[in-house]
Amino acid sequence: MRYINEVIDTKPDIKQYIESLEEHITELYEAIPSFDVNEEWNEFVKQQMILDEERNGRTRI
Repeated sequence: MRYINEVIDTKPDIKQYIESLEEHITELYEAIPSFDVNEEWNEFVKQQMILDEERNGRTRI
């Protein structure tokens, strides 16, 4: 890992790109707890899971 960091430090464009990715990942990670799924979506997902189970039950040998 140390070698990778040394190589990155010698290439400013790559270092800037990685830092940008780190910022975006941090923003997304911090947004996860605030993600709110409404009840309609939960019901839709449940129905899809039930349909998948039924379909899998019919197609398995």
